[in-house]
Amino acid sequence: RRVHDVVDMNELLRPRQAAERIMALHLQKTGRSDNVALEAVEVFNKLIPGLASFIGDGGNLALIRRTLKLNEKKFPGLKTVWTCESLPDLLDSLSRLLQEQRETAGETAVECLASYLELVSSFIGERLTWRVLRDIWPELKTEVKELNI
Repeated sequence: RRVHDVVDMNELLRPRQAAERIMALHLQKTGRSDNVALEAVEVFNKLIPGLASFIGDGGNLALIRRTLKLNEKKFPGLKTVWTCESLPDLLDSLSRLLQEQRETAGETAVECLASYLELVSSFIGERLTWRVLRDIWPELKTEVKELNI
């Protein structure tokens, strides 16, 4: 039987750190760090199917749109992206924007991914969010300690 140690939920998922680690793992795995814009969208493309069974396509679209809206003050170009009506259009538009703004693409991608993870974890819970992330990126270590009893 496996039991989880009691862990402060605020320590379980730090969205900014998780986003940085996910981007680093993805870029390392693909070996294509020269085009962060395309790889950032690819990270979202990996996350969406993993989360679809919990929040659906409509939920993914709504949370990604909200993510972009929340970050538009820091990254004004996002204002043109979050208004897209479909998830594929939104991701294509985000990819184009990040390619146009290569000098800030990495920072924008990490901030958006962190915001998205924070929204997802507030919706489905931090433990479930981490489980989905670990299913996609097994190398991602969590701070949850498992005890075999």
